[in-house]
Amino acid sequence: MKLKRFADCVAALCFIGIGVISNAQSVSAAGWRKGVPRSLCGNYKCKTHQHAYPHWGVMSIHANYISEMFQGDPQSFLTQVRYKAVGHYTYKLNGFAKSNTGNGHGDHETWIIRRSGKRINVRFNSYNAGQWYSRVH
Repeated sequence: MKLKRFADCVAALCFIGIGVISNAQSVSAAGWRKGVPRSLCGNYKCKTHQHAYPHWGVMSIHANYISEMFQGDPQSFLTQVRYKAVGHYTYKLNGFAKSNTGNGHGDHETWIIRRSGKRINVRFNSYNAGQWYSRVH
């Protein structure tokens, strides 16, 4: 009788253990990741028209940081970058923006970058319309 009761307890504990293990939460793949998506890395250029004259800009996207420079402006960097996929070839990037003038750690910035072929569209904190950049070979 004791042996049958022991076998029943062991079987019940096995079923409870399997139930607890199978209900474990899975990890979400949409979390924040360090660095920059590999598909965005490269050198890009853009041309805008500000103040009635052409305004050139270049952006270099590296594995851990982004540097950009517009004509007449000091070079700036987005460092400590983290990203999250928010759509098809669309990424939300967080980081700290600072310029090469050496004015401290920088401000927290959020960028949204969408890749379309060899071009990317970058939306910065304060701009609703994005700026298109073309990949430089």
